[in-house]
Amino acid sequence: MKKREKTELKSLNEASTLSKTSRSNAILRAVVREFIRTASAVSSRVIAKEYALGLKSASIRSVMAKLKADGYLRRTHTSSGVAPTNKGFRLYVDSLLELEEIEEGDKRFFSAVKNLEDNNLSFNERTKSTVRALSAVTSCAGIVLLPGPKKALVKNIRFLPVDKDRLMVVVLSVDGLVHSKVIQIKHNLDARGLEKASNYLSTLGAGLSLSELKTRLIQEREKERNLYDLLLKETLRVSDLVFTEVLATNEELLLEGTAQVLDQPEFTADAEQMRKVFRAFEEKSLLVKILNQSLDEQGTQIFIGSETEVEDLEQGTHEYCENRPKPENYLPVKNKTALHGLDGLSIIIAPYGNNNATFGTLGVIGPLRMNYPRIVPIVNYAASTLCNAL
Repeated sequence: MKKREKTELKSLNEASTLSKTSRSNAILRAVVREFIRTASAVSSRVIAKEYALGLKSASIRSVMAKLKADGYLRRTHTSSGVAPTNKGFRLYVDSLLELEEIEEGDKRFFSAVKNLEDNNLSFNERTKSTVRALSAVTSCAGIVLLPGPKKALVKNIRFLPVDKDRLMVVVLSVDGLVHSKVIQIKHNLDARGLEKASNYLSTLGAGLSLSELKTRLIQEREKERNLYDLLLKETLRVSDLVFTEVLATNEELLLEGTAQVLDQPEFTADAEQMRKVFRAFEEKSLLVKILNQSLDEQGTQIFIGSETEVEDLEQGTHEYCENRPKPENYLPVKNKTALHGLDGLSIIIAPYGNNNATFGTLGVIGPLRMNYPRIVPIVNYAASTLCNAL
């Protein structure tokens, strides 16, 4: 028996003695695994020969026909074999997925590339290094949402001079993240004035979000409209302008290794599909929306192709999960997600942060037939190791 099937045989060998539903699941699992491996249509003869189901090719073909009629498999144009549909992949990742242990070689490679032990790296540099490693290890595109300053709770604020017309504002959040931005602004604050302004803002904004601090500053300006303290007046004026610009800063989306996705056979052989993938990687606003709406979710999430609308992300659960008991190895997968323009692709993401807060999400984008049993644990490992380094 070939090595690739060793992890599956224990459950698959019993398929012939189980119910029709269990037999269908075993065959669907085998078809998905074979399609993941080959990117080619799968025949009943291959399943009978390679997967030790204890079923003859004719019986497997009959079950495949039922799975096709139910929308889990589709007939390909190039052969008599079948391939999983989005619905088939969804059932597979929801209920039939058997996760693998991360190989030590992957851990060693991951550790060597990401350099998380380097204390000289900033938070963003560590995160970017992690995503580059994630892309290299999985042969997918690595994706990460770096946190913006909008939700940061203030611990300390510094105004630093760059030149006469520019200031750098540095915000240290209570979670330990540092946000900085250079602002083009004319001001009348010398070095001592900037230090006093920094101390004033740190005290006024302690524990507040930047949005709340900006509201507080407006209130202070109204209260002190007739204030004779010129330094405080200038501090309030400059601060209002600075934080208006800082709050306009959005989260940063980073993609690494998109060429690895485009090199997959299902895209290189189909020019139209490749154009769709190009467009998908250009639709960063959609990707940011998906990752942003996933920040409050627990555990790994898997998004399959163009399933539903993004606006439905917070609603409902998958039909299969509503009507049947969740298996022991069930993953908390969100399903009502529209990935319009991402047909043929899947996204696996997990949250990262520290004990106080979730900072963002990271993961991979790859073809529908990505190796879920191997890649899901790797994404979890990347998120947990990044959390440990923060």
